Amino acid sequence: MFEKMSKALTREDIKEIEVNLGLAFPGDFVEHYLSYNGGIPAKPFFYCEEEDMETEIQVFLPLKYRYCDIPIGTAEEKYLLFKGKFPLMATYFPFANDYGANPICVNLEDGGVYIVYMDLGELEDRCLRRMAGSLIRRGHCLSWGMRLRVYASLSLWKSEGRLCSLNAGKKKAMPTIKQRSA
Repeated sequence: MFEKMSKALTREDIKEIEVNLGLAFPGDFVEHYLSYNGGIPAKPFFYCEEEDMETEIQVFLPLKYRYCDIPIGTAEEKYLLFKGKFPLMATYFPFANDYGANPICVNLEDGGVYIVYMDLGELEDRCLRRMAGSLIRRGHCLSWGMRLRVYASLSLWKSEGRLCSLNAGKKKAMPTIKQRSA
C-alpha cells in the first residue's frame, strides 16, 4: 500500500510522542501508524468529495524516524514547527501533504481530517477545510467519513485521465465522472 515507509513503530513509540507533545491521537490514527509509519502511496490516493474538492496525496509523513533516502522531516517535527508559528495549528496534527505542499491534518479534539490551504495568506480558520469525520482503515483502502473516500487502486481512472466523485451515502449505479484538469 505504501512505498519507502520509515522504520516500524510500536505502541510505546506512539505513547512516547503523545507524552512528549502533551496530546492524544485518535485511536484510528494510532492503528494506521502502527501499520504504516509514513510512506509514499504505491498507487495514487485520490480524495473525491461531492463538493468538487479533489486532492492527491504525495506523501504520508513518518510519525517518528526520518526516511533514510527522502529529505523530509517527521510529522512530530512538522507539528512542533506549525504549533510554534501558528497558534491555530495547536489542535491540528499534520500527517500528510498533497502535491501543493498543503498539509493534511487530524484534529486532535474531534478526530476529523482537514486540509490546510497554505497559499491563502495569513493562516486562519478559512484556510482549513474539513475533509472527513475520521480516519478509518479498511482492507486495501482508507475511508475517511461518509462523504470522502480514499482509493489506492484507481489506476484505471488515472490512466483514462479522469477522477471520480462518489456520493458515498447513497447507492448509485454509476459514479459521476469529472475530467482531470492538466
